[in-house]
Amino acid sequence: MCFCAGNDIREVDANAFSVSRFWDDRVERRLAMTSCNLRHVVSSAFTPLPTLRSLRLANNPRLPRAELLAAIRPVNGLAKLDVSSSSAFRLTFHLADLFYPDFANGVRLEELVAAGNGIRTISVNISTTSAVATLRSLDLSNNELTTLYGGLSLFRRLECLTVRGNRLTRIERDAVTGLDRLTSLDLSYNNLATFGDGALLPLVQLRRLNLAGNRLRTLSVTAVPPGLEYLSVRDNRLVDVAFLATLAYLRSIK
Repeated sequence: MCFCAGNDIREVDANAFSVSRFWDDRVERRLAMTSCNLRHVVSSAFTPLPTLRSLRLANNPRLPRAELLAAIRPVNGLAKLDVSSSSAFRLTFHLADLFYPDFANGVRLEELVAAGNGIRTISVNISTTSAVATLRSLDLSNNELTTLYGGLSLFRRLECLTVRGNRLTRIERDAVTGLDRLTSLDLSYNNLATFGDGALLPLVQLRRLNLAGNRLRTLSVTAVPPGLEYLSVRDNRLVDVAFLATLAYLRSIK
């Protein structure tokens, strides 16, 4: 594990991690370079880290988008990537900007954190990449999403989805159809005032749901999956909680 977070490291050259050649190459590596004021990274910067599994480059908005993508491209074993508050999505502010067309063969991530990037759309273009086949956790907190409709349902292996602090006003059933492996969903601190009837019922494995900080006055008894175990509805405007009678497996409510 290597943490360089919070340092003023403006450039990363090809020899930056050459010392890693003397490490045990069977041990998985994690590298954090958040808030480093990065402005230049060569495309071969991370190649001396053949077992790099987790890379955090959050809060480096001055790092050029093209350089960021070029540096990630050779890291074949990368599973977890944090590019929050970066330049990765400045082309069209679509989630697909990270994967297409810059990565012809896609990247095979298991976890992606892309908070605070101004993302407005989960573009269907993302279906052209291999990302949809492997991603299990996706964090889109503090972006500018107004709807989940688009390419979200293509992430059929997704288990954890965080869309906290966006601009969602309504959830439709079609937006989450196909996410039958999702166990945790965070929709807190949006502008949700209502749910479509049966909106979350396609999420048959959902166990944790966070709806805190919205504008909900009530929820239909068919709005949420009956298998929920943990539910947060604090900081809403609820006047009717009849829906709770249908949640036979509920262990905690806040």
